[in-house]
Amino acid sequence: MGTIYIKKTDSINKIKSALMNTGNVVIFEKAVYKVTETLYFNSNNIFKFNGATLQMSAPIHNILMSYTTPNTIGYNGIRNVQIYDLKIEQMYSKYGACKCNGLTLWHCNNILISNCSIEDTIYFHGLEINGSCNVTIESSQLLGYVADRNANYREFSQIDFSSESAIFFHKSGSKCYDNTVCKSIKYTNCEFGKSKSRPSAPYCIGNHCQPVNRFHENITIKECRFIGDRTNETGCAIHLTAMNNVIIEDCYSEGFARFVLINNSTYGYDKLGKKKDSINTKDGICKNIIVRYNIIKPLNTFKANNVYYHTRTGVNHIGINEYNNMIIK
Repeated sequence: MGTIYIKKTDSINKIKSALMNTGNVVIFEKAVYKVTETLYFNSNNIFKFNGATLQMSAPIHNILMSYTTPNTIGYNGIRNVQIYDLKIEQMYSKYGACKCNGLTLWHCNNILISNCSIEDTIYFHGLEINGSCNVTIESSQLLGYVADRNANYREFSQIDFSSESAIFFHKSGSKCYDNTVCKSIKYTNCEFGKSKSRPSAPYCIGNHCQPVNRFHENITIKECRFIGDRTNETGCAIHLTAMNNVIIEDCYSEGFARFVLINNSTYGYDKLGKKKDSINTKDGICKNIIVRYNIIKPLNTFKANNVYYHTRTGVNHIGINEYNNMIIK
């Protein structure tokens, strides 16, 4: 692998080129880099940011994003990327009207995000994982959230599917909109909470929409901390819809109405982003969920404040197992 060094005085074009080259170790000087357009990264790279900050400095909708084309499908997009020691700031105070994702993964495979920080997410998602597999987020902080009052259910980190309803990026009808779901996503030793200037997200990890007849699989959330501060007294740390084989263990949660919410909707989305009736179908149900060895200090909003699950389609969730959790009143 080659080595590319980025200095704080380098032009935006050099930074864009370094991110889009392949087969390199890209080393950033620790500094604040003002981002005025979406930055894209390519495959087979190691990015060492060394505490450098990508700071939202224009009303854009993605700060750092995996590169895709209209023909990228399945898990055949960007692959084999490691991102270390990155900080993303979304600068709500200046660009409050702009819905923005901090870091977006779309059709990716084999991605590591380590010791990173994403702060002050605006309306959308600090970390959007869409139609990707083999993604690990470790030892990272996801802090501070500005919720959309009309959509106070969005997650700081969303596990999503590649429908036109989810990422409206390429031309409608493009092959990249194929409803690819997420597989083998792991969060370990991560912290969710408030930043110095913004409250914590009302929902931290999960999803709120369901694909038609597809399910995210093999999700692990381990040794994470979720610290709420009453930004939404009906919110939860983890929200699961249309998921199969999930393990949530050894986490700590406080300040949320519920630790884990498992539910679905009366409708799902097809790859074109159109709503389809889910009544009496398996759309959105969750299967094989294990919640164990967690410490939970919930709000008193609901009696069912540990794990709560219900269905809106007439088809029940399957295999919801919770045990050895400690509830602190």
